[in-house]
Amino acid sequence: MPDGSKIGGDLLEIFIPHDGYIFIEGDKSQAEARVVTVLSENYNLLPIFDKPPGIHRLTASWITGGDPFKIDKKSEAYDKGKRARHAGNYDMKPGRLSIMTHLPYSECEIIMFKFHRADPSIRNVFHRDIKEAITSGRELISPHGRRREFFGRLDDDTFKEGYSYIPQASVGDDVKFSLSPLMEQAPWANYLIEKHDSILSEVPIGQKDDYVELWNKNMHNPIDFRGCTLSRDFELVIPTELQWSDSNLSELRDLK
Repeated sequence: MPDGSKIGGDLLEIFIPHDGYIFIEGDKSQAEARVVTVLSENYNLLPIFDKPPGIHRLTASWITGGDPFKIDKKSEAYDKGKRARHAGNYDMKPGRLSIMTHLPYSECEIIMFKFHRADPSIRNVFHRDIKEAITSGRELISPHGRRREFFGRLDDDTFKEGYSYIPQASVGDDVKFSLSPLMEQAPWANYLIEKHDSILSEVPIGQKDDYVELWNKNMHNPIDFRGCTLSRDFELVIPTELQWSDSNLSELRDLK
C-alpha cells in the first residue's frame, strides 16, 4: 500500500493440504544471482552465498557501510542489499528501482553507484559479453541448449532482455529437467505449482522422508556452462531450501 503497509498475506491460509498429506516447497537458493556471478567470472564471490554473512548481507554492507554480520535479515538495510543485487544484475536504472522500492530517486542513484563500484565484474564482464554476443550474432544459447534470437533494434531494452535471458533460462530449465525424474520416482506425490525456481508439492505424511531423499537426489544436478554462448569452464550446483506445513501455506517452516 502507499503507506508501506502490506495486505493479502493471510490469503495463503485458505490453501490447506488434503487429509493425510502435507505441503513441501523446495526453492533454489538465490539461483539467478549465482548464475550471474558465474557469467561475470567472479568465482571468488560464490562461497559467500553459502556461508556467513551471506550474499545479501554483504551487498547491503556495500550500500550502508555497516558490518555485514550485524545486518538483520528483516531490516531495511538487508532489503536494500537484496534489491540492489537483483537490479544491478540486470542493469535496472534508478528510476525503476525507485518505483519498486518507494525510495527517492536520488537514493536509488547512490545505491546503484555503490553496488557497481563494489562489483564491477557484472558490467565489465557479464554485460559486456552479452552485448558483444547479441551485436555480433543476435542470439544467445543457455547452458541447457535453449536458443533465443533477438530481432529488435540494438538498444538498451534489447540488451536488458539479453542480460536476463541466460540466468532465467538456466534456472527454469534446471528445475524442469530435474522435476521430470522426481515425478517418475515419486508418483505418489501431487505436484501442485512450478514457480520458475521452486516446486510446491503435496506429499503423504508417511512419505515425507522419502520425498526429501528423492528431492535431494534429483534437484542438485550441476549446470555445465561450457556449452552456452557465454562459455565458462564451470559447473554450478544450485542448493535448495525445503519448507513444509501440515496446516496451510501461510505456515511453511524450514525442513531440517
